[in-house]
Amino acid sequence: MLYWVDRVCRRPTHPVKGVPPVASEPIPGYLDFMRAILSLSLLLAGCGRETASSPNTAPPPPPVDLFAADISTPPAGYKPNPLYKNPRYARVNPEALQRLAQSSANIRLNHLTQPPATAVFTAKHAQVEGEQTVVGNLHDTPGAMIQLTYKDQKLSGRIAIPGQPELNIRHIGQGTHVIFELATPSPAAAKGE
Repeated sequence: MLYWVDRVCRRPTHPVKGVPPVASEPIPGYLDFMRAILSLSLLLAGCGRETASSPNTAPPPPPVDLFAADISTPPAGYKPNPLYKNPRYARVNPEALQRLAQSSANIRLNHLTQPPATAVFTAKHAQVEGEQTVVGNLHDTPGAMIQLTYKDQKLSGRIAIPGQPELNIRHIGQGTHVIFELATPSPAAAKGE
């Protein structure tokens, strides 16, 4: 490369009409200037690259559990809907609700999937009366979708995973939520028999 810089930076000694000029004598200072520019551009090109050991962005925070670790019981007097299949009860983790308010939140779906999947929320929408809805997908599960709506400590939503029953979440009072699959009623049950 420096050979071509040297060739271009020389001025012709014998200009003759119709004959290409012969490079022989350097233009004073120009060769040093071009070498400095070339060296600087190579240095800057090498320093601007991102390496795997030093990325320019901070890693995302580790996921937090959506529900508290302990399994809850339903409030006194609560009778589950007969269409709720496999109901289980849980309390929302307050840290998870704080994380939902952030963009691109990572939430571990404990008490919902086995093993617990991680939801990555990609969109957030404001609803009526101060409710917020977040929509996203499940990490490493193609075609899966999750939608949660929350306000204060109340949460509702649904999780659709291909090949599995749809999971639903509803607040039932006293900070307790029911997690269930929606059973399809039989034709006999629909007729009241």
